[in-house]
Amino acid sequence: MTGDGEDVELWQNMDLTGVKLVLLALPSIEDICNITEQLNHAKYQGKIASIARYEDEIEPLLAAGSDKVFNFFTEAGTGFAEESLQLITKEA
Repeated sequence: MTGDGEDVELWQNMDLTGVKLVLLALPSIEDICNITEQLNHAKYQGKIASIARYEDEIEPLLAAGSDKVFNFFTEAGTGFAEESLQLITKEA
């Protein structure tokens, strides 16, 4: 299924039962926080990882419900792969 991540109906109509991880990589932390809220309203049970471009964006993203926030410049590549794998294998 494809769609706009900011569209409430996308998350409400998507079957998220088998989804273990959603990565939110958008330029606006407000959009990431909005989508995180939509995922919670859609009863999403998996993990949420977000990308922050700046250090001061990390805490607001965690407070909004992201399970892990990666700094784009220092962790996006290796850190994302390693820690995302850990997020989804902890539940297996």
